[in-house]
Amino acid sequence: MVLKGKRVKKEVIATGETTVFVYSSGKLVAEYSTAAPSANPTTNYTATDMLGSPRVLTDSFGNVVSRRDFLPFGEELYADGVHRSVAGKYSQTGQDGVRQRFTGYQKDVETSLDFAEARMYANTYGRFTAVDPLLASGKSANPQTFNRLAG
Repeated sequence: MVLKGKRVKKEVIATGETTVFVYSSGKLVAEYSTAAPSANPTTNYTATDMLGSPRVLTDSFGNVVSRRDFLPFGEELYADGVHRSVAGKYSQTGQDGVRQRFTGYQKDVETSLDFAEARMYANTYGRFTAVDPLLASGKSANPQTFNRLAG
């Protein structure tokens, strides 16, 4: 199976960390890193919404470890003390050990962008950082070619 657009390896030059991503049937199933392991390793499970955004992280006993909410274009909402509280397991920083964010995109800590398969996504602007390669086939003489859903 060809993994088109999937990240298979990430190297952080500043720290010397290398992360390898393992897929099965096109889904990310494991990550292996050269970073120092946690002093108290645990097993956690992620529950996602219909878009694939991780919303609740639970431990092996089903206890909630952390929760997340997102704005429509992917900005993460943190604990505000009114609608989302620290007691309700909402984070104030967004750091809970899960790299996946809005729609399952992987947050790249170094750039604060989301790795969206073959492009990077800036959720604060709701925009990708590169043009959509599919529009390269659109021709201004035939406007219907810009409609990618036309059959």
